[in-house]
Amino acid sequence: MHDYATLRARVGYPMGQFLPYAFLGGAVGRFDYRTRTVASLTSGATASINEVQAKEGAFNPGLTTGLGADIAILPNMYLRLEYEFNAFLELAGITAMSHTGKVGLGFRF
Repeated sequence: MHDYATLRARVGYPMGQFLPYAFLGGAVGRFDYRTRTVASLTSGATASINEVQAKEGAFNPGLTTGLGADIAILPNMYLRLEYEFNAFLELAGITAMSHTGKVGLGFRF
């Protein structure tokens, strides 16, 4: 996987200085892949089939979901903690998934 982009909807509930939230949305990733199929017969005669399938920059859709929290540390500054899971559709027999943890610092103006 080279890179991916997500579009997601987020819902949260403020509890004092904490804002826990969950999100769900779609994802699209850009992948390079190469697969090889090898078959052989071994009953007296040997036959071999070698098939290669490859592609660079293939786009593949998927799903994103996760949980996070914004924590107010000053009136105009917050700390963000987030976990994100991405799962993409099968591409050439390969199913790609990613788990990402994020920590951020934000300012409100």
